[in-house]
Amino acid sequence: HLVDRILAVDAPEDVRRERVKQRSQLDDQQIDAIFAAQVNCDTRLNLADDIIYNTGNLDDLRAQVIQLHNRYNEI
Repeated sequence: HLVDRILAVDAPEDVRRERVKQRSQLDDQQIDAIFAAQVNCDTRLNLADDIIYNTGNLDDLRAQVIQLHNRYNEI
C-alpha cells in the first residue's frame, strides 16, 4: 500500500549558505534571494513527518538515510 510522508532535510542556515557558495559560487545577495523564495525553516520542519539533520559528515548522513529507509520499508 502507499503511504504519504513528508521528509525534510535540515541544516543550519550558515551551513546551507556555505554549501551553496562552494557549489554554485553565488554571492550573499543571490543566496538570500534563494532562501527568501523557500518555505521558512520552522514551517518546513513542522510540516515534515520525518527530518534528516544534515549537520555532520557524510557517514552521519548515510546512517540517518539508512535508518529512515529501513523504517519506510516497514510501513
